[in-house]
Amino acid sequence: MLTVSGAVADSPTLKYLAKATTEGIKKGDTVGSDWSDLTSGTTAITAAAGTPIAVVELDSDGKVISTEKVLDLNAVKDELGCY
Repeated sequence: MLTVSGAVADSPTLKYLAKATTEGIKKGDTVGSDWSDLTSGTTAITAAAGTPIAVVELDSDGKVISTEKVLDLNAVKDELGCY
């Protein structure tokens, strides 16, 4: 499960894609039909440990207004030292 904070819009429309990066996605872009709906805090996402998850926030026209790549903290805990 994934919780998103810091959304640009008051009632954001969120989409996610496993095994993806947000590199190259800019404000105003649209995303493909392979992106899935994401409801913060309730959508169960199935992916192998360490799989990057890209999240985009869309405006009412379906255009990207913000992007983020989600880190798997378990995959980077040694570099962080703690979490």
